[in-house]
Amino acid sequence: VFVCVCVCVGRSPSPPNLPPRQSIRQAISKSLANPSTATPTMPPRKSRTKSFPSDRKFTVNELQDVQFCERNGVDIHKRELYVSDEDFQALFKMSREDLDSLPEWKKKQLKKKHGIF
Repeated sequence: VFVCVCVCVGRSPSPPNLPPRQSIRQAISKSLANPSTATPTMPPRKSRTKSFPSDRKFTVNELQDVQFCERNGVDIHKRELYVSDEDFQALFKMSREDLDSLPEWKKKQLKKKHGIF
């Protein structure tokens, strides 16, 4: 259960339209004691797996060349999507789903390491 307390500067500590502190504490206690009345949990995150922009695949050497990418309509920020599955596995030592599940900073670091960032 996530409880947020907001303090406003320059206002009275308990505005007239809010319940007294005791009733807030009671509501939180009841919510914690009976999870069925608590706020529902967040739904699971949608998969961040990207779909392939096309069926066109290029070699890693071609994708490292920015001018080649521009001539062939490759999004230079998503060059990993244009690598074949075999080359992708050999390059990153993981599946596309595994790479996609990493934090953005880690993906960026791996793409820089292999020259396709």
